[in-house]
Amino acid sequence: MIPYGPFVHWILGPCLGVNIIGFRRECVLNCIYCPYVLSKGKCTRLNSSIEGLIKTYEKYSNVVDVVFIGGYGDSLLNPSLTNVLSSIRSAIGVKIALMTTYLSVTMMCIPRDILDLVDFMIIKFDAVSEEAVEFINRPSANVRIDDTIRSVKALSEVSNVILEVNLLRGSSRFLNTESIELRKLIEAIIDISPQRVGLQSFPGFSDVGTLSINELIEVARVISDYISWRRISIRGLPLPSLHINEEVEESLNRVLNVIRNFPLNRNEVMAMCYPRRVAEEVIARILNRDDIAFSHDYFMLVKI
Repeated sequence: MIPYGPFVHWILGPCLGVNIIGFRRECVLNCIYCPYVLSKGKCTRLNSSIEGLIKTYEKYSNVVDVVFIGGYGDSLLNPSLTNVLSSIRSAIGVKIALMTTYLSVTMMCIPRDILDLVDFMIIKFDAVSEEAVEFINRPSANVRIDDTIRSVKALSEVSNVILEVNLLRGSSRFLNTESIELRKLIEAIIDISPQRVGLQSFPGFSDVGTLSINELIEVARVISDYISWRRISIRGLPLPSLHINEEVEESLNRVLNVIRNFPLNRNEVMAMCYPRRVAEEVIARILNRDDIAFSHDYFMLVKI
């Protein structure tokens, strides 16, 4: 059990991380964007002592909202996971998030006691066609896409599922931003109806291209017709730091940069700012600006 952080997770906000895998990556996927080299063999059993985590948490308890279980791979592969989660739950009274993959969720029957100990299940979910899955995620086992969607959807009905989606572009027709593939991916996300959706465009060390913030927002707009904006996060948009004034300034600049390109409604502005107190302050400041008009629930640029 190796604590790290605290850090600001792009979906969850302020977190204290815990690596329960070790420093050899153990995962059922070998994603093209992953910066870690895949290891062979079974997951290493780390010392389950929680003393180091407790000391780290006590030092940063005033800024940490979530303990994030994630490190060099899929934490579901740790054979001592239930004991680890129980120790953390008993010692630290904050929410727990567990990072895993759609393949693990599909292949494994996650015990009820694990689900009871975890507040958020963050699932990597990048593609829904066999070709795109093979190109982007390179899974260690074959799995039917229908089974994957069905398994993740079933999990979302009994647990707080967060889908982490990495959108990539390039010359290959098997990337997930190709029109048909992207449409199918969005349809699957809507069908699963997770508690939250995280959209990012992170190439890692691969040579694939990325989407801009505005392009990610456009994808979010489509999803938001079925899933509330409040349940969508976009990597690259501001999340809370330790100082409220810095949060407001960063969020305000992001929102204004978008409004200069196209109007945003109040819910969209709220979704781009976190936490709520930051969003409310950002909206108040926008309403006091002479170059921004508010009409029919939309903020828009006024040419002066």
